Amino acid sequence: GISRLSEITTAIIDKYITYLRESKGNRANTCNNHLKNVKTQFNFAISHNLMRENPAKACRKVEVNDAKKKSALSPEEYKRFMAIAEDKYPHYYPIYYTFIHTGLRFTELIKLKWPDIDFENKVLWIMKPKCKKKPDFVSMHDSLIRILEDLKKKSKSEYTFTDENGEPFEFRTRKIIRRLKSVLKTANIASISTVHELRHTHCSYLFSIGLNTREVMEQMRHTEMRTTEGYAHIFRPETNK
Repeated sequence: GISRLSEITTAIIDKYITYLRESKGNRANTCNNHLKNVKTQFNFAISHNLMRENPAKACRKVEVNDAKKKSALSPEEYKRFMAIAEDKYPHYYPIYYTFIHTGLRFTELIKLKWPDIDFENKVLWIMKPKCKKKPDFVSMHDSLIRILEDLKKKSKSEYTFTDENGEPFEFRTRKIIRRLKSVLKTANIASISTVHELRHTHCSYLFSIGLNTREVMEQMRHTEMRTTEGYAHIFRPETNK
């Protein structure tokens, strides 16, 4: 029965989130993402003078106690994964290698351009990082640098990574994901299923080589320490032991 934005109240949004949680069975993080999107849309409406206040501002986040377990490739799985990726999809091998050895997010990787890579200082710049207003960077090791330098010699695009036709990847491209699932199936790996879990793999290796939480936080570019701490107990099996 609602026909105006001004009729939407905090109580109605809370009811919507409860519906997503209890009736639709969505995880807490999914519900909180819905709430975040709703807040953003109302802020957009306010900026265009369509309403005065944001009714979602007073809504409380759902307590996260059912988060999906974070997963990563084991060292042995990593070797199988990369060997099959190089053999079956050589065009995508540098993409997956960069994912795992930098911890870039999906959108950051497909937007990466050659001027963003400082080979001399071994730094890769992210011009529009998530949740940050200023450019950010990650360190690169020598093996990654060699792979990217070889790729640059063959490239005809301003973008570091393109599809097989040399065209930039679209924001919603699924080819990288489809290739990933094909490699995982061939390698008989069930521990991960998404591209983002390649970022988890990078995080796990940082902990495994002895970096502390603050150092991992800087390389992963998390905005809060508690986000990094959420990975630590999962990716430090020797400490748990």
